[in-house]
Amino acid sequence: MMRWFFLLFTLVNFAQEQQFKYTNSLIEEESAYLLDHAHNPINWQAWSEAAFKQAQEESKLVVISIGYASCHWCHVMAKESFEDEEVAQVMNANFVSIKVDREERPDIDQVYMTALQLIKGEGGWPLNVIALPDGRPLYAGTYHSKSQWIQVLDKLNQLYKNHPEKAIAFADNITKGVRRAALIEPDIESTSFVKSDIAQALDTWKKQWDSEYGGNTGDQKFMLPASLSFLMDYAVLSNDAEALRHLERTLDATASGGVYDHVGGGFFRYATDRKWQIPHFEKMLYDNAQLVSVYARAYRLFKKEAYKNVAVQTLQFMENELKSESGGFKSSIRADTDEGEGAFYTWTKNELESVLGSFAETEDYFELYPFTAESHVLGIKSSAPGTQLQNKLSKLYKTRAERSRPLTDDKIITSWNALLITAYTEAYKAFQEDHYLTKAEQLFTFLAPSDTKELSHIPASQQNGVYLEDYAYLIRAALDVYLTSGKMLYSEKAAELYNQAQDLFFEPSIGLFRFGQSQNLLTPIYKTDDDVMPSPNGLMALSAFELSKITGQEHYRNRAEDMLKIIKPKAFQYPANYTSALHVQLGYVYPYYECVVVGNEAETRTKEIWNTYLPNVLIAFSKTGKDGPLFENRYDPEETYIYVCQETFCKLPTTTVSEALKQLETPQ
Repeated sequence: MMRWFFLLFTLVNFAQEQQFKYTNSLIEEESAYLLDHAHNPINWQAWSEAAFKQAQEESKLVVISIGYASCHWCHVMAKESFEDEEVAQVMNANFVSIKVDREERPDIDQVYMTALQLIKGEGGWPLNVIALPDGRPLYAGTYHSKSQWIQVLDKLNQLYKNHPEKAIAFADNITKGVRRAALIEPDIESTSFVKSDIAQALDTWKKQWDSEYGGNTGDQKFMLPASLSFLMDYAVLSNDAEALRHLERTLDATASGGVYDHVGGGFFRYATDRKWQIPHFEKMLYDNAQLVSVYARAYRLFKKEAYKNVAVQTLQFMENELKSESGGFKSSIRADTDEGEGAFYTWTKNELESVLGSFAETEDYFELYPFTAESHVLGIKSSAPGTQLQNKLSKLYKTRAERSRPLTDDKIITSWNALLITAYTEAYKAFQEDHYLTKAEQLFTFLAPSDTKELSHIPASQQNGVYLEDYAYLIRAALDVYLTSGKMLYSEKAAELYNQAQDLFFEPSIGLFRFGQSQNLLTPIYKTDDDVMPSPNGLMALSAFELSKITGQEHYRNRAEDMLKIIKPKAFQYPANYTSALHVQLGYVYPYYECVVVGNEAETRTKEIWNTYLPNVLIAFSKTGKDGPLFENRYDPEETYIYVCQETFCKLPTTTVSEALKQLETPQ
């Protein structure tokens, strides 16, 4: 019976293969992005030592093409060039060609993105590198048309064949540049943290702000959650009215513009214009998770119902469209369908009129931004009546559900899911609905079950790699769950993961954590800056700072301070790119409090405290007094007390939230 089943299985696979003219070795991979290229005429290989060995034996240059499944321009270049037989002839004859999914191997992406930024002054995907047989980059670029790509291939192939010494010298220079850019020089002089330094850094950053539409200036605008989170705390602590206005302007513009999907919830990856009107239509888990955190925190500060709606709807979008049966959340949704980029999300005027009635009435509720000559992206008018608007959005949602849906990349990434755990805890604090905390705990258990000895970047994959971001974001998530649940097991897990990360990634000679473990790349990377995701080293410093408060162990605080001193020069030189590091410094230059609530009513009173936005305050609670060193000798079975402490000095305990808030003295 088994023999017949195997024969049938083989025949089915053979029949499927016959549907395609070409099949390369990527057919053996798990990644949706790599499988997209498995039937290209190009002899693609996955990243491996064998591929580079072949290049060395055949004395061929290597094409390293890096992208991801939901990348629009990756698919455009694939269709124009990588599915083209003429291009394939050039690449197969003269190059060893490697495809990399940047979401599977972010360490490879980090190294070659550094090369691209040195060569071009900017980054992006697809990231196409031409390298020597040992991987040293000779050329790096992003999207190329077919003719441009053939020209680049021919030119570099001729250079390497006819003047190999010039190619090697040029690649050497780029490699040295990559290594210099990755190198962090430890600062042996002790430096202190002062308010004036941060204020000066903000003055530098403010010059880049778009004073009309929010965000930073430029024709392409990304939502940068780490920057927004830092700005929220800084504006409150420093009473910086300009920073607070800029923050609110940015949040309002992104929540009402086309970069947010008003019909189905969730944010697109970025806007292609300064007004946040026309997006690139990819939807990424990491963007949406972080922006839930931002809007939930902003709701506590500004008390705007629109911010709550965005956070709640975005969580619902992720649960509806990204949650897998396994319990984790999928990584992304593509921009494209067979009908074209953004076709699933855009509307013609005729479509709107057929669903909603008269077009004039439609314009009472929606802003229409032209995406093509016929189709439009929807924005929301701030004056649109709430209930009526929701009714119209529901009708559009039902209509849109009948369209051809863009594909979802179903890989589950530990670091991105960890960001969602933090989002759930922020939603729980802001809206105080129990199911958010339950979901945070369930997702944490999925990512780090009790029998797990070491994390995996993609838990269900045969890939067994792990990266600093997996640990950094999950440690942060563990602390967030501890501070919202009061369960000591999460603080213990955070400390355990931190210690594992030290063993795996910490480099004593540098004083920072390496991004990955691989010894086969051009250089180790120490990721200290933020992009659309926060700096793993910045979050490791923040978690060490908080672990020192929670555990009472001074070595965590020392680690945080040492890391910040190393990052400090770059943080003040390029503040917009180092807001995670600046965020931790707020704990040193402004009063930082521990607010400890202990007793039978501890959870209830903690929830009352959460109603006030309190930066630079670590709020922890315990009903029993047995949930860690913070609660030692503070439990009274007859009463619930709130202790407000700064460093080792504690004010008189109080039983009322109002008195505790006065003691905290945090400006509002």
